[in-house]
Amino acid sequence: MAKKKKQSTLMVVLTLVVALVAWYIKNKNPDLLDNLTGGNSAPVSMDGLSEVKVVGNDYEVLENCTLVDHRHNDGDSFHVKHPKGKDEIRLYYADTAESAYKTYGRGENNGDRLDKQGQYFGGLNRKQTAELGKLGKKRTMSLIKGKKFKIITKWEPVTNRQSETRKHAFIVLEKDGKEYYLHELLVQEGLVRLSTRGGNLPDGTSWKKQKDRLKAMENDAKKREVGAWGMK
Repeated sequence: MAKKKKQSTLMVVLTLVVALVAWYIKNKNPDLLDNLTGGNSAPVSMDGLSEVKVVGNDYEVLENCTLVDHRHNDGDSFHVKHPKGKDEIRLYYADTAESAYKTYGRGENNGDRLDKQGQYFGGLNRKQTAELGKLGKKRTMSLIKGKKFKIITKWEPVTNRQSETRKHAFIVLEKDGKEYYLHELLVQEGLVRLSTRGGNLPDGTSWKKQKDRLKAMENDAKKREVGAWGMK
Protein backbone atom coordinates (compact mmCIF):
# COMPACT_ATOMS: atom_id res chain seq x y z
CA MET A 1 0.00 0.00 0.00
CA ALA A 2 2.83 2.37 0.95
CA LYS A 3 4.65 1.48 -2.28
CA LYS A 4 1.61 2.36 -4.40
CA LYS A 5 1.24 5.64 -2.54
CA LYS A 6 4.88 6.51 -3.23
CA GLN A 7 4.45 5.69 -6.92
CA SER A 8 1.35 7.87 -7.11
CA THR A 9 3.16 10.77 -5.44
CA LEU A 10 6.10 10.34 -7.84
CA MET A 11 3.78 10.50 -10.85
CA VAL A 12 2.20 13.72 -9.58
CA VAL A 13 5.65 15.27 -9.05
CA LEU A 14 6.83 14.20 -12.53
CA THR A 15 3.67 15.64 -14.10
CA LEU A 16 4.24 18.96 -12.37
CA VAL A 17 7.90 19.01 -13.45
CA VAL A 18 6.97 18.38 -17.09
CA ALA A 19 4.34 21.14 -16.96
CA LEU A 20 6.81 23.59 -15.44
CA VAL A 21 9.46 22.79 -18.06
CA ALA A 22 6.94 23.28 -20.86
CA TRP A 23 5.85 26.60 -19.35
CA TYR A 24 9.47 27.74 -19.06
CA ILE A 25 10.30 26.85 -22.67
CA LYS A 26 7.20 28.60 -23.97
CA ASN A 27 7.78 31.79 -21.99
CA LYS A 28 11.52 31.90 -22.63
CA ASN A 29 10.79 31.90 -26.38
CA PRO A 30 7.45 33.69 -26.69
CA ASP A 31 5.76 33.96 -30.05
CA LEU A 32 3.41 36.90 -30.50
CA LEU A 33 0.85 34.74 -32.25
CA ASP A 34 1.12 31.50 -30.25
CA ASN A 35 -2.15 29.64 -29.67
CA LEU A 36 -4.03 31.83 -32.13
CA THR A 37 -7.77 31.44 -31.65
CA GLY A 38 -10.90 33.18 -32.77
CA GLY A 39 -13.51 34.91 -30.63
CA ASN A 40 -15.29 31.60 -30.04
CA SER A 41 -12.03 29.71 -29.41
CA ALA A 42 -12.07 28.17 -32.90
CA PRO A 43 -8.61 28.04 -34.55
CA VAL A 44 -7.98 30.78 -37.09
CA SER A 45 -5.79 30.05 -40.11
CA MET A 46 -2.82 32.32 -40.70
CA ASP A 47 -3.32 31.78 -44.44
CA GLY A 48 -5.83 34.63 -44.61
CA LEU A 49 -3.47 37.31 -43.28
CA SER A 50 -1.24 39.54 -45.42
CA GLU A 51 2.49 39.20 -44.99
CA VAL A 52 4.14 42.50 -44.20
CA LYS A 53 6.50 44.00 -46.77
CA VAL A 54 7.87 47.53 -46.81
CA VAL A 55 8.58 49.15 -50.17
CA GLY A 56 9.87 52.70 -50.55
CA ASN A 57 10.27 55.41 -47.93
CA ASP A 58 6.66 56.48 -47.35
CA TYR A 59 6.60 54.90 -43.89
CA GLU A 60 8.98 54.91 -40.96
CA VAL A 61 9.71 51.51 -39.42
CA LEU A 62 10.35 51.36 -35.67
CA GLU A 63 11.83 48.16 -34.25
CA ASN A 64 11.77 46.76 -30.71
CA CYS A 65 8.72 48.72 -29.58
CA THR A 66 6.97 47.91 -26.30
CA LEU A 67 3.63 48.65 -24.68
CA VAL A 68 3.48 51.33 -21.99
CA ASP A 69 0.91 50.72 -19.24
CA HIS A 70 -1.73 53.43 -19.34
CA ARG A 71 -5.32 53.62 -18.14
CA HIS A 72 -6.50 54.72 -21.58
CA ASN A 73 -5.02 51.74 -23.45
CA ASP A 74 -7.63 49.73 -25.34
CA GLY A 75 -7.89 47.36 -28.28
CA ASP A 76 -7.17 49.87 -31.04
CA SER A 77 -5.36 52.74 -29.31
CA PHE A 78 -2.50 52.44 -26.84
CA HIS A 79 0.70 54.01 -25.58
CA VAL A 80 4.02 52.67 -26.81
CA LYS A 81 7.71 53.14 -26.23
CA HIS A 82 9.95 53.11 -29.31
CA PRO A 83 13.55 54.05 -30.21
CA LYS A 84 12.57 57.72 -30.66
CA GLY A 85 10.52 58.11 -27.50
CA LYS A 86 6.91 57.50 -26.43
CA ASP A 87 3.65 58.02 -28.31
CA GLU A 88 0.01 56.99 -28.29
CA ILE A 89 -0.77 55.21 -31.54
CA ARG A 90 -4.09 54.32 -33.20
CA LEU A 91 -4.52 51.35 -35.52
CA TYR A 92 -5.46 51.99 -39.11
CA TYR A 93 -8.84 50.51 -40.15
CA ALA A 94 -9.77 48.77 -36.88
CA ASP A 95 -12.21 50.14 -34.30
CA THR A 96 -12.83 48.17 -31.12
CA ALA A 97 -16.09 48.71 -29.25
CA GLU A 98 -16.44 50.81 -26.11
CA SER A 99 -15.69 48.61 -23.09
CA ALA A 100 -18.26 50.26 -20.79
CA TYR A 101 -21.09 52.77 -20.67
CA LYS A 102 -19.59 56.07 -19.53
CA THR A 103 -21.00 59.44 -18.54
CA TYR A 104 -19.13 62.71 -18.93
CA GLY A 105 -19.68 66.30 -17.91
CA ARG A 106 -22.83 68.22 -18.86
CA GLY A 107 -24.90 65.05 -19.07
CA GLU A 108 -23.00 63.60 -22.03
CA ASN A 109 -22.34 59.86 -22.41
CA ASN A 110 -21.10 57.30 -24.92
CA GLY A 111 -24.46 55.56 -25.28
CA ASP A 112 -24.94 56.61 -28.91
CA ARG A 113 -21.52 55.27 -29.81
CA LEU A 114 -22.25 51.95 -28.11
CA ASP A 115 -25.55 51.75 -29.99
CA LYS A 116 -23.91 52.40 -33.36
CA GLN A 117 -21.23 49.83 -32.67
CA GLY A 118 -23.84 47.27 -31.62
CA GLN A 119 -25.87 47.90 -34.78
CA TYR A 120 -22.78 47.33 -36.90
CA PHE A 121 -22.43 43.85 -35.43
CA GLY A 122 -26.01 42.85 -36.16
CA GLY A 123 -27.89 44.40 -33.26
CA LEU A 124 -25.89 43.79 -30.09
CA ASN A 125 -27.27 45.53 -27.02
CA ARG A 126 -25.09 47.88 -24.96
CA LYS A 127 -24.06 45.19 -22.51
CA GLN A 128 -23.00 42.83 -25.30
CA THR A 129 -21.18 45.62 -27.12
CA ALA A 130 -19.25 46.58 -23.98
CA GLU A 131 -18.31 42.94 -23.48
CA LEU A 132 -17.02 42.87 -27.05
CA GLY A 133 -14.93 45.95 -26.29
CA LYS A 134 -13.38 44.16 -23.33
CA LEU A 135 -12.63 41.12 -25.49
CA GLY A 136 -10.98 43.33 -28.12
CA LYS A 137 -8.78 45.01 -25.55
CA LYS A 138 -7.89 41.71 -23.91
CA ARG A 139 -6.91 40.21 -27.26
CA THR A 140 -4.71 43.12 -28.30
CA MET A 141 -3.02 43.31 -24.91
CA SER A 142 -2.36 39.56 -24.96
CA LEU A 143 -0.48 39.95 -28.24
CA ILE A 144 1.71 42.94 -27.40
CA LYS A 145 2.00 43.32 -23.62
CA GLY A 146 5.41 42.31 -22.32
CA LYS A 147 6.66 41.66 -25.87
CA LYS A 148 8.60 43.52 -28.53
CA PHE A 149 6.89 44.43 -31.77
CA LYS A 150 7.30 46.62 -34.83
CA ILE A 151 5.49 49.86 -35.66
CA ILE A 152 5.12 51.20 -39.21
CA THR A 153 3.85 54.77 -39.37
CA LYS A 154 3.67 58.07 -41.26
CA TRP A 155 2.91 59.91 -38.01
CA GLU A 156 -0.51 60.95 -39.32
CA PRO A 157 -2.66 62.43 -36.53
CA VAL A 158 -5.99 60.77 -35.80
CA THR A 159 -7.90 64.05 -36.19
CA ASN A 160 -7.13 67.60 -37.21
CA ARG A 161 -7.73 68.90 -33.71
CA GLN A 162 -4.78 70.84 -32.34
CA SER A 163 -4.96 68.92 -29.07
CA GLU A 164 -4.76 65.52 -30.83
CA THR A 165 -1.61 63.59 -30.01
CA ARG A 166 -2.47 60.10 -31.25
CA LYS A 167 -0.84 58.91 -34.47
CA HIS A 168 -2.08 56.30 -36.94
CA ALA A 169 0.13 53.25 -37.34
CA PHE A 170 0.33 49.62 -38.39
CA ILE A 171 1.39 47.16 -35.68
CA VAL A 172 3.38 44.17 -36.90
CA LEU A 173 3.31 40.75 -35.21
CA GLU A 174 5.63 37.83 -35.92
CA LYS A 175 4.79 34.15 -36.35
CA ASP A 176 7.16 31.42 -37.54
CA GLY A 177 9.56 33.94 -39.02
CA LYS A 178 6.85 35.81 -40.93
CA GLU A 179 5.20 39.14 -40.14
CA TYR A 180 1.49 40.00 -40.06
CA TYR A 181 -0.71 43.02 -39.33
CA LEU A 182 -2.54 43.28 -36.01
CA HIS A 183 -5.53 45.07 -37.56
CA GLU A 184 -6.11 42.18 -40.00
CA LEU A 185 -5.94 39.64 -37.20
CA LEU A 186 -8.56 41.53 -35.19
CA VAL A 187 -10.88 41.70 -38.21
CA GLN A 188 -10.40 37.99 -38.88
CA GLU A 189 -11.31 37.23 -35.28
CA GLY A 190 -14.48 39.35 -35.43
CA LEU A 191 -13.35 41.76 -32.71
CA VAL A 192 -13.42 45.10 -34.55
CA ARG A 193 -15.47 47.06 -37.03
CA LEU A 194 -14.14 48.76 -40.16
CA SER A 195 -14.94 52.29 -39.15
CA THR A 196 -11.84 54.47 -38.95
CA ARG A 197 -9.14 55.89 -41.17
CA GLY A 198 -7.41 53.60 -43.63
CA GLY A 199 -4.14 53.93 -45.46
CA ASN A 200 -2.08 52.37 -48.21
CA LEU A 201 -0.10 49.39 -46.98
CA PRO A 202 3.68 49.71 -46.70
CA ASP A 203 4.03 47.35 -49.69
CA GLY A 204 2.14 49.78 -51.92
CA THR A 205 -1.27 48.09 -51.77
CA SER A 206 -3.91 50.83 -52.10
CA TRP A 207 -6.20 51.65 -49.17
CA LYS A 208 -9.21 50.67 -51.32
CA LYS A 209 -7.79 47.24 -52.13
CA GLN A 210 -6.94 46.70 -48.48
CA LYS A 211 -10.44 47.80 -47.43
CA ASP A 212 -11.96 45.29 -49.87
CA ARG A 213 -9.71 42.57 -48.48
CA LEU A 214 -10.70 43.41 -44.91
CA LYS A 215 -14.39 43.36 -45.88
CA ALA A 216 -13.94 39.86 -47.32
CA MET A 217 -12.22 38.78 -44.11
CA GLU A 218 -15.07 40.25 -42.10
CA ASN A 219 -17.65 38.37 -44.17
CA ASP A 220 -15.73 35.15 -43.53
CA ALA A 221 -15.73 35.90 -39.78
CA LYS A 222 -19.52 36.30 -39.98
CA LYS A 223 -19.89 32.90 -41.61
CA ARG A 224 -17.69 31.29 -38.96
CA GLU A 225 -19.57 33.21 -36.23
CA VAL A 226 -16.42 34.26 -34.39
CA GLY A 227 -16.06 37.20 -32.04
CA ALA A 228 -18.97 39.64 -32.25
CA TRP A 229 -20.60 37.61 -35.01
CA GLY A 230 -21.22 34.72 -32.62
CA MET A 231 -22.59 36.76 -29.71
CA LYS A 232 -26.25 36.98 -30.70
